[in-house]
Amino acid sequence: MRRMANRQRLYVRMGLVLAVGIAISTWAFFGIKGPALAVVLPGAVGSADALAALGDALAASHRTCLVHYPTVPSLDALLSLLDGMRARVGGGPVAVCGGSFGALVAQAWLARAPAAIGSLVLSGAGPPEAARADKNARLLPWLTRLPIGIWRGLLRLAVRVSTRRAPERNYFRAFYGEAIAALRWPEVESRYRVSIDVDRVGPALAAAVAGWHGRVLVLEGARDPIARGTQRAALRALFPHATFHTFADGGHGLALERPDEWIGVVAGIGSQEHAGGDR
Repeated sequence: MRRMANRQRLYVRMGLVLAVGIAISTWAFFGIKGPALAVVLPGAVGSADALAALGDALAASHRTCLVHYPTVPSLDALLSLLDGMRARVGGGPVAVCGGSFGALVAQAWLARAPAAIGSLVLSGAGPPEAARADKNARLLPWLTRLPIGIWRGLLRLAVRVSTRRAPERNYFRAFYGEAIAALRWPEVESRYRVSIDVDRVGPALAAAVAGWHGRVLVLEGARDPIARGTQRAALRALFPHATFHTFADGGHGLALERPDEWIGVVAGIGSQEHAGGDR
């Protein structure tokens, strides 16, 4: 059985790093000799370092960039950094893997620059929702009044719920707990502002998807309490040619709940893409 926590620990000690830009924390690369580039976009809490085992699995075919979200004022600022990183590292189309919040960012990147995206992997995801953007925009002034301690408590509870079926739950609760303990209000506000912007890209995304021919893999949990059935159905309608892999008893944190299966499926599409397989 692949040990996600052990690979993450090894990655933290040995992973190669590349600083990109001034406004950004260090983004780390795994498998630096791979001919293609993969970018892993995590959920809103923590970093993609938790998925170091995916970088390990893709090392023969991809350099894998594990993203740490910077504190930026908008989606446009975040995507500009991603575009700059892509240009600096190689400039060709990238394989993008996003989970939860990261899956929404991945879709927004496709809407903005479809030629930059070679393939998409979306896990625990739904499509952008304009109504949710409007709701969050109305809530944001009120949310700024909440003490950061309340935010941390809510996020710890969310992590506890989402990792309850993870084989290595104790390790990852501690991993995300450290990120939550270090969280400050500017980071919370940044995620909210980015998510509001993401939810407004629906029309641009639909137009981009209509003329884009990249490969799409969607990993979904049948019991996901966040990306619910209606949202998963909307994602199927948006990407009718995608490959869907459903975890019959899966929740939202699929990469932690079923690490071997999740990594095997994602690495499989990566190797097919590298070999030039059909969509």
